[in-house]
Amino acid sequence: MCISESTKPDRRVKGKAPRRGLSVLLFLVFFPVAILAIAAILYFLSLFFLQRSQTTKADLLGSSLADELLSEKILLDLPVSSFDDRQQVATVAGELLARSNGSLPEAQQLYLAKIEAPDLADWTFTEEPKKGGVHLQIGYLPHALVENPGSQFTKVAPYNTLVVEVSQSFASANPLWLMMNQLVAGGDYQVQSRIYAFLDKRVLAFGPRADTPTPLIPLALSEEGWEMRRHVDTNSNGRKELELYFPIGSIQPAVAAEVSGLSSGAVGIPHFDGAWIALDEGSFSATQAKQQWERGILPTDLAGASGSARDKMIGPAKDGQPWRLPNGDRPHARQVFSLAEATKLREPLASGSDQVLHREVIFPLYRSVENMGDGTSGRVNIEGFVGGKVVSREFVFRTFVDATGTTHSQQYFLLRVEPAFVSHPTAVTNKNVPENRYLYNVRLLR
Repeated sequence: MCISESTKPDRRVKGKAPRRGLSVLLFLVFFPVAILAIAAILYFLSLFFLQRSQTTKADLLGSSLADELLSEKILLDLPVSSFDDRQQVATVAGELLARSNGSLPEAQQLYLAKIEAPDLADWTFTEEPKKGGVHLQIGYLPHALVENPGSQFTKVAPYNTLVVEVSQSFASANPLWLMMNQLVAGGDYQVQSRIYAFLDKRVLAFGPRADTPTPLIPLALSEEGWEMRRHVDTNSNGRKELELYFPIGSIQPAVAAEVSGLSSGAVGIPHFDGAWIALDEGSFSATQAKQQWERGILPTDLAGASGSARDKMIGPAKDGQPWRLPNGDRPHARQVFSLAEATKLREPLASGSDQVLHREVIFPLYRSVENMGDGTSGRVNIEGFVGGKVVSREFVFRTFVDATGTTHSQQYFLLRVEPAFVSHPTAVTNKNVPENRYLYNVRLLR
């Protein structure tokens, strides 16, 4: 029997049709799933980057505004007003945000929404937040409890903590999420980031690093002189200056006696309220001191050649427990110089520029100088630190009358130092030491 070609079954057509239908079905099922997966990935990436951006903004605001909690009246030796601190925070915060918003698209701009501070509940600003707002809180955080700031923050003086909360609309920053959210919930979401900018003032020592020198001058100041003999104000800024006299050249006998701690009976000899010190176990070097003044203190400047750079510190130094070098000695001190040494210290700093002269730096604070003798070989008891600024340095002549009534003239190297706030990451703090009026380290807590 012969079967014609037209009556043969078409296996090709019947075999392909089911597979084509299955492919279409799989496409219809998995395509929406793939779209949803991509949307979810985009959503979480957007959330991640927005959260990281908010954290960065909070960190920058906290580290920039925390300094405004410090009252300028401390530097003027006047009673501190807490309202001035709060007002300064508000003013600077507004300026920073306005400057930042000028370079950002509208969806990423931030506006100051509210400041909470003692006696000023709900200090709200007239301009309502648009897409993002900043909420600030001012208060106090005990140093011993910084590991859990949320449970210990209180709105009482003295203020040492600024809470920065940045809140921004997630929908405004992510149009895809806006579409999905409107379909599912019909609402909006806010991404928030909160940090605590804590002024850690309990400074015990300083640990310079190779990439972060400590801005300290090897010039120790008398604690008594700092507290009792800051009287002049040569630059008329309201900050009283301490005058530091260092005899140079040919030293008059009465001056030499006063330097060594003896009373000469002379009238007109100034107080000697400063001592240049060696930070290592050697003797003082004017060349080395000038270099340290210019660039700050590095681990290589400190004593303890056998120790690692991480272990080298300036300090610890506190009341009753002066700083000891690794060999157990106290630092060498100098109060009398040759004209050549004084000229070296008076030379322009930073390769001909005197910008370094007027910067805020750290000074060791001593309570006593021992075995000074002729003024070139004493030991100094460093028991703390202060922040200040050298406002002038010069060679001067001062006259005095000795015990016999004879008038003499003595040349001095004269420096004037005024108080200043100094914040630096190399500050080492300890909860068991008192707060420093001038020195601190800004710590960002979460």
